[in-house]
Amino acid sequence: MIQVTYPIIEGAEEFFFRGSETGILICHGFVGTPQSVRQIAEKIHKSTGCTIFAPRLKGHGTCETDLSLCSHQDWFENLVQSYHHLKKYCSRIYVIGQSMGGTLALKLASSGYDIAGIITINAAVQIPGYDCYREAGCSGFIQEGSPDINQPIEDEITYSRVPLSAVQELLQLIDSTKERLRKVICPALLIKSIHDHVVPHEATDLIYHSISSLNKSIITLEKSFHVATMDCELKKIIASIKRFISDTEKNLSIERIS
Repeated sequence: MIQVTYPIIEGAEEFFFRGSETGILICHGFVGTPQSVRQIAEKIHKSTGCTIFAPRLKGHGTCETDLSLCSHQDWFENLVQSYHHLKKYCSRIYVIGQSMGGTLALKLASSGYDIAGIITINAAVQIPGYDCYREAGCSGFIQEGSPDINQPIEDEITYSRVPLSAVQELLQLIDSTKERLRKVICPALLIKSIHDHVVPHEATDLIYHSISSLNKSIITLEKSFHVATMDCELKKIIASIKRFISDTEKNLSIERIS
């Protein structure tokens, strides 16, 4: 069987910023690319010196046909491999995920990996607009509207249509991750947009009440829509993440001393 390699869209490539032994693994969402989290990554790296890696999930940033060949296990394995790559350079790793990236971050944290903390941004544990496709066949495509962004800082690289098979893989990922939420015990910062038109903001409340983390908090964005990493409250998100990592690092230092 001939394996086809699809070209990567310019600007959708993975990126790696080398820095300190504190690492951040940051993951984009469904049909997104590392471009959607690049500005956050650049600013956090510049101000903290953390080492940051943003992988490109399989089937993303190429073409819709490529995405139709992927499974949710492929996406999770991408994140696991990226974790191990970052572990070569860093003694502590934080995981940030936007939308489906947040779902994958939660699954990683629930799977026994040594994670200092997770930050989810509108994590996709509910997508009402896709529920009607649960019982549909796996062939064909559905049209996607414009990215859910209130005040875009730039145009998001994404697909105009999505394979139905990929939607069903996403729904399977959501279902399997929700069953594992109680296994998440690491510190968690959960960021939600009150005006998210893709994932209900109550989904973040569900995560908060389901995970077993003792150190957990919610930050609410009042202006941003779903793709908050490319929206108008970037400074608030970055400040919240930096404060969370700083506080967690201090707590880790205290634990080591005691």
